[in-house]
Amino acid sequence: FQLSIGNRKSSSIPVGAPASTVSGKLAALLSNCVIESEDPAPADLDTFEYGNNVWMQRDSWAPEVTNSTSYCGVSSMYLRHTNANNFNQWNSPARTPSSGIQPPFNTSEFRYMCMAYKIPPTSVVNMLVDMATDRNQEEWRSMKMWDAASTIQRYPMAADWEVIADNQWHYKCLDLQEQFDRYLGRQASGHLYQQIIFYSRVYRYTDMPFWIDEFYIGRVPRVIRQVGFPTPVPHHILDVNLTRLADGYTYDITTVSDSCTPSPPLELVSAFTGVVAEGSVVKLQHPAPAAQMSVAFR
Repeated sequence: FQLSIGNRKSSSIPVGAPASTVSGKLAALLSNCVIESEDPAPADLDTFEYGNNVWMQRDSWAPEVTNSTSYCGVSSMYLRHTNANNFNQWNSPARTPSSGIQPPFNTSEFRYMCMAYKIPPTSVVNMLVDMATDRNQEEWRSMKMWDAASTIQRYPMAADWEVIADNQWHYKCLDLQEQFDRYLGRQASGHLYQQIIFYSRVYRYTDMPFWIDEFYIGRVPRVIRQVGFPTPVPHHILDVNLTRLADGYTYDITTVSDSCTPSPPLELVSAFTGVVAEGSVVKLQHPAPAAQMSVAFR
Protein backbone atom coordinates (compact mmCIF):
# COMPACT_ATOMS: atom_id res chain seq x y z
CA PHE A 1 0.00 0.00 0.00
CA GLN A 2 0.94 3.66 -0.23
CA LEU A 3 0.32 6.81 1.78
CA SER A 4 -0.48 10.09 0.08
CA ILE A 5 -1.03 13.69 1.13
CA GLY A 6 -2.14 16.17 -1.49
CA ASN A 7 0.15 15.76 -4.49
CA ARG A 8 2.74 13.64 -2.66
CA LYS A 9 2.77 9.85 -2.57
CA SER A 10 5.05 7.48 -0.69
CA SER A 11 6.87 4.55 -2.19
CA SER A 12 5.32 1.11 -1.68
CA ILE A 13 5.00 -0.13 1.90
CA PRO A 14 4.75 -3.88 2.58
CA VAL A 15 1.60 -5.11 4.25
CA GLY A 16 2.35 -5.64 7.92
CA ALA A 17 5.38 -3.33 7.86
CA PRO A 18 6.66 -2.33 11.31
CA ALA A 19 5.46 0.95 12.78
CA SER A 20 8.91 2.51 12.36
CA THR A 21 8.77 1.93 8.58
CA VAL A 22 5.31 3.43 8.18
CA SER A 23 6.19 6.32 10.50
CA GLY A 24 9.28 7.09 8.41
CA LYS A 25 7.24 7.13 5.19
CA LEU A 26 4.70 9.44 6.81
CA ALA A 27 7.36 11.82 8.10
CA ALA A 28 8.89 12.01 4.62
CA LEU A 29 5.50 12.90 3.11
CA LEU A 30 4.93 15.68 5.64
CA SER A 31 8.34 17.24 5.04
CA ASN A 32 9.49 19.81 2.50
CA CYS A 33 12.60 17.71 1.83
CA VAL A 34 13.33 14.54 -0.09
CA ILE A 35 16.18 12.32 1.11
CA GLU A 36 17.93 11.11 -2.04
CA SER A 37 20.59 9.01 -0.31
CA GLU A 38 21.68 8.24 3.24
CA ASP A 39 23.06 5.57 5.53
CA PRO A 40 20.13 3.30 6.48
CA ALA A 41 21.76 2.76 9.89
CA PRO A 42 23.53 6.04 10.70
CA ALA A 43 25.54 6.66 13.83
CA ASP A 44 23.27 9.62 14.51
CA LEU A 45 20.37 11.42 12.85
CA ASP A 46 18.69 14.38 14.55
CA THR A 47 15.88 15.96 12.57
CA PHE A 48 14.44 17.74 15.65
CA GLU A 49 10.96 16.78 14.44
CA TYR A 50 8.46 15.31 16.90
CA GLY A 51 10.84 15.60 19.86
CA ASN A 52 13.79 14.02 18.03
CA ASN A 53 16.72 15.52 19.90
CA VAL A 54 19.63 13.82 21.68
CA TRP A 55 21.64 17.00 22.24
CA MET A 56 22.21 18.00 25.84
CA GLN A 57 22.93 21.07 27.92
CA ARG A 58 26.52 22.10 28.46
CA ASP A 59 27.26 24.85 31.01
CA SER A 60 24.57 27.49 31.43
CA TRP A 61 22.01 27.25 28.58
CA ALA A 62 20.34 24.23 27.07
CA PRO A 63 19.58 23.92 23.35
CA GLU A 64 15.92 24.22 22.42
CA VAL A 65 13.79 22.67 19.70
CA THR A 66 11.97 25.52 17.96
CA ASN A 67 9.24 25.81 15.34
CA SER A 68 10.25 29.35 14.39
CA THR A 69 12.57 28.29 11.55
CA SER A 70 13.84 25.10 9.95
CA TYR A 71 15.60 23.66 6.93
CA CYS A 72 13.43 20.55 6.67
CA GLY A 73 10.07 19.97 8.31
CA VAL A 74 8.90 22.47 10.90
CA SER A 75 11.51 22.23 13.68
CA SER A 76 15.19 22.90 14.21
CA MET A 77 17.53 23.25 17.17
CA TYR A 78 18.08 26.76 18.49
CA LEU A 79 21.25 27.59 20.39
CA ARG A 80 21.38 30.79 22.37
CA HIS A 81 25.16 30.79 22.47
CA THR A 82 28.01 28.47 21.53
CA ASN A 83 28.45 26.61 24.78
CA ALA A 84 25.03 25.10 25.15
CA ASN A 85 25.00 21.56 23.77
CA ASN A 86 26.89 18.35 23.65
CA PHE A 87 26.56 15.25 21.48
CA ASN A 88 28.17 12.15 23.02
CA GLN A 89 28.81 9.16 20.78
CA TRP A 90 28.02 6.74 23.59
CA ASN A 91 24.39 7.90 23.43
CA SER A 92 24.20 6.89 19.77
CA PRO A 93 21.68 4.17 18.89
CA ALA A 94 24.31 2.77 16.50
CA ARG A 95 26.63 1.92 19.40
CA THR A 96 25.04 -0.62 21.72
CA PRO A 97 27.66 -3.26 22.56
CA SER A 98 26.80 -5.90 25.11
CA SER A 99 29.47 -4.49 27.42
CA GLY A 100 27.56 -1.21 27.66
CA ILE A 101 30.81 0.70 27.05
CA GLN A 102 30.58 2.63 23.80
CA PRO A 103 33.74 2.72 21.67
CA PRO A 104 34.65 5.94 19.83
CA PHE A 105 33.54 6.39 16.24
CA ASN A 106 36.13 5.77 13.54
CA THR A 107 36.22 7.75 10.31
CA SER A 108 36.98 4.49 8.51
CA GLU A 109 33.36 3.56 9.30
CA PHE A 110 31.37 6.72 10.08
CA ARG A 111 33.11 9.01 7.64
CA TYR A 112 30.54 11.73 6.94
CA MET A 113 29.01 14.48 9.07
CA CYS A 114 26.20 16.53 7.56
CA MET A 115 23.96 19.29 8.86
CA ALA A 116 21.93 22.31 7.92
CA TYR A 117 22.85 25.54 9.69
CA LYS A 118 21.64 29.11 9.94
CA ILE A 119 24.19 31.56 11.39
CA PRO A 120 23.80 35.34 11.60
CA PRO A 121 27.00 37.20 10.58
CA THR A 122 27.21 38.76 14.06
CA SER A 123 27.29 35.41 15.87
CA VAL A 124 30.48 33.56 16.73
CA VAL A 125 30.17 29.78 16.34
CA ASN A 126 32.84 27.15 16.85
CA MET A 127 32.55 23.37 16.77
CA LEU A 128 34.90 21.11 18.70
CA VAL A 129 35.47 17.39 18.27
CA ASP A 130 36.85 15.23 21.07
CA MET A 131 39.40 12.82 19.58
CA ALA A 132 40.42 11.06 22.79
CA THR A 133 40.33 7.27 22.70
CA ASP A 134 39.10 7.03 26.31
CA ARG A 135 35.66 8.37 27.28
CA ASN A 136 37.12 9.51 30.60
CA GLN A 137 39.54 11.83 28.80
CA GLU A 138 39.16 14.77 26.43
CA GLU A 139 41.31 15.76 23.46
CA TRP A 140 39.62 18.67 21.73
CA ARG A 141 40.21 19.82 18.16
CA SER A 142 38.49 22.67 16.27
CA MET A 143 36.13 22.10 13.37
CA LYS A 144 36.10 25.72 12.26
CA MET A 145 32.77 27.39 11.66
CA TRP A 146 32.24 31.17 11.89
CA ASP A 147 34.45 33.66 13.71
CA ALA A 148 35.00 36.85 11.72
CA ALA A 149 37.26 38.35 14.39
CA SER A 150 39.40 35.18 14.77
CA THR A 151 38.97 35.23 18.53
CA ILE A 152 38.20 31.59 19.35
CA GLN A 153 40.86 29.52 17.59
CA ARG A 154 42.35 27.94 20.72
CA TYR A 155 42.60 24.31 19.65
CA PRO A 156 44.47 22.63 16.79
CA MET A 157 42.44 22.58 13.59
CA ALA A 158 40.84 19.29 12.58
CA ALA A 159 38.36 20.48 9.93
CA ASP A 160 36.83 23.55 8.31
CA TRP A 161 33.12 23.80 7.52
CA GLU A 162 33.72 26.88 5.31
CA VAL A 163 30.51 28.37 6.67
CA ILE A 164 28.35 30.97 4.94
CA ALA A 165 27.13 33.22 7.78
CA ASP A 166 24.29 35.25 6.24
CA ASN A 167 21.37 34.31 8.50
CA GLN A 168 20.04 31.95 5.82
CA TRP A 169 19.81 28.16 5.82
CA HIS A 170 22.62 26.16 4.20
CA TYR A 171 23.28 22.43 4.08
CA LYS A 172 26.66 20.75 3.92
CA CYS A 173 28.39 17.39 4.38
CA LEU A 174 31.98 16.99 5.54
CA ASP A 175 34.21 14.06 4.66
CA LEU A 176 35.77 13.64 8.10
CA GLN A 177 38.44 11.24 6.89
CA GLU A 178 39.64 13.73 4.27
CA GLN A 179 39.42 16.71 6.65
CA PHE A 180 41.17 15.04 9.58
CA ASP A 181 43.88 13.67 7.24
CA ARG A 182 44.46 17.16 5.86
CA TYR A 183 44.78 18.94 9.18
CA LEU A 184 46.02 16.24 11.56
CA GLY A 185 48.00 13.91 9.31
CA ARG A 186 46.98 10.78 7.49
CA GLN A 187 45.84 7.80 9.53
CA ALA A 188 45.48 4.67 7.43
CA SER A 189 43.32 3.03 10.10
CA GLY A 190 41.08 6.09 10.45
CA HIS A 191 40.65 8.78 13.11
CA LEU A 192 38.71 8.22 16.33
CA TYR A 193 36.19 10.75 17.67
CA GLN A 194 33.69 10.60 20.52
CA GLN A 195 32.08 13.99 21.24
CA ILE A 196 30.86 16.99 19.25
CA ILE A 197 30.17 20.30 20.96
CA PHE A 198 29.66 23.93 20.02
CA TYR A 199 32.04 26.01 22.08
CA SER A 200 33.73 29.41 22.16
CA ARG A 201 35.75 30.26 25.23
CA VAL A 202 35.57 34.02 24.72
CA TYR A 203 31.80 34.26 24.15
CA ARG A 204 30.64 31.38 26.32
CA TYR A 205 28.04 33.46 28.22
CA THR A 206 27.17 36.00 25.50
CA ASP A 207 24.10 35.65 23.31
CA MET A 208 25.34 34.45 19.91
CA PRO A 209 22.29 32.70 18.46
CA PHE A 210 22.28 30.17 15.64
CA TRP A 211 20.29 27.15 14.47
CA ILE A 212 21.07 23.67 13.16
CA ASP A 213 18.88 21.03 11.53
CA GLU A 214 19.19 17.54 10.03
CA PHE A 215 22.39 16.65 11.93
CA TYR A 216 23.77 13.32 10.71
CA ILE A 217 26.79 11.06 11.09
CA GLY A 218 26.96 8.10 8.71
CA ARG A 219 28.90 5.92 6.33
CA VAL A 220 27.79 7.80 3.21
CA PRO A 221 26.78 11.44 2.63
CA ARG A 222 23.16 12.26 3.35
CA VAL A 223 21.85 14.00 0.24
CA ILE A 224 18.78 16.21 0.76
CA ARG A 225 16.72 18.01 -1.85
CA GLN A 226 14.20 20.68 -0.82
CA VAL A 227 10.92 20.26 -2.70
CA GLY A 228 8.35 22.28 -0.78
CA PHE A 229 5.53 21.01 1.38
CA PRO A 230 2.80 18.88 -0.22
CA THR A 231 -0.04 20.70 -1.98
CA PRO A 232 -2.78 21.37 -1.13
CA VAL A 233 -0.63 22.44 1.79
CA PRO A 234 -1.56 20.71 5.06
CA HIS A 235 -0.93 22.53 8.28
CA HIS A 236 2.53 22.00 9.66
CA ILE A 237 2.57 18.85 11.73
CA LEU A 238 4.17 19.40 15.12
CA ASP A 239 3.94 15.86 16.46
CA VAL A 240 3.25 12.36 15.11
CA ASN A 241 2.60 9.16 17.01
CA LEU A 242 2.13 5.92 15.08
CA THR A 243 1.48 2.45 16.50
CA ARG A 244 0.73 -0.90 14.89
CA LEU A 245 -2.09 -2.83 16.52
CA ALA A 246 -2.03 -6.47 17.54
CA ASP A 247 -3.55 -7.73 14.27
CA GLY A 248 -0.31 -6.73 12.52
CA TYR A 249 -1.84 -4.69 9.69
CA THR A 250 -3.82 -1.93 11.41
CA TYR A 251 -2.04 1.35 12.18
CA ASP A 252 -3.24 4.13 14.44
CA ILE A 253 -1.75 7.51 13.59
CA THR A 254 -2.23 10.62 15.71
CA THR A 255 -0.88 13.93 14.46
CA VAL A 256 -0.95 17.36 16.07
CA SER A 257 -0.82 20.36 13.76
CA ASP A 258 -0.40 24.09 14.27
CA SER A 259 -3.98 25.04 13.32
CA CYS A 260 -7.55 24.09 14.18
CA THR A 261 -8.62 24.50 10.55
CA PRO A 262 -9.17 21.11 8.84
CA SER A 263 -6.35 20.21 6.46
CA PRO A 264 -6.40 17.76 3.52
CA PRO A 265 -7.04 14.21 4.71
CA LEU A 266 -4.30 11.65 4.99
CA GLU A 267 -5.20 8.76 2.70
CA LEU A 268 -4.24 5.11 2.59
CA VAL A 269 -4.02 4.00 -1.04
CA SER A 270 -4.13 0.33 -2.02
CA ALA A 271 -2.77 -0.75 -5.39
CA PHE A 272 -5.89 -2.91 -5.83
CA THR A 273 -8.79 -1.02 -4.25
CA GLY A 274 -7.82 2.65 -4.29
CA VAL A 275 -8.58 4.79 -1.27
CA VAL A 276 -9.76 2.61 1.59
CA ALA A 277 -9.34 4.90 4.58
CA GLU A 278 -8.88 8.54 5.39
CA GLY A 279 -8.43 10.77 8.42
CA SER A 280 -10.73 13.05 10.34
CA VAL A 281 -9.88 16.22 12.21
CA VAL A 282 -11.04 17.09 15.73
CA LYS A 283 -10.08 19.89 18.09
CA LEU A 284 -7.81 19.25 21.01
CA GLN A 285 -9.35 19.76 24.42
CA HIS A 286 -6.76 22.26 25.65
CA PRO A 287 -5.97 25.94 24.96
CA ALA A 288 -3.11 25.30 22.52
CA PRO A 289 -3.87 26.32 18.91
CA ALA A 290 -3.62 22.80 17.52
CA ALA A 291 -5.70 20.10 15.89
CA GLN A 292 -5.45 16.36 16.16
CA MET A 293 -6.05 13.84 13.40
CA SER A 294 -6.50 10.17 14.24
CA VAL A 295 -6.31 7.63 11.43
CA ALA A 296 -6.78 3.86 11.57
CA PHE A 297 -5.50 1.97 8.52
CA ARG A 298 -6.55 -1.60 7.76
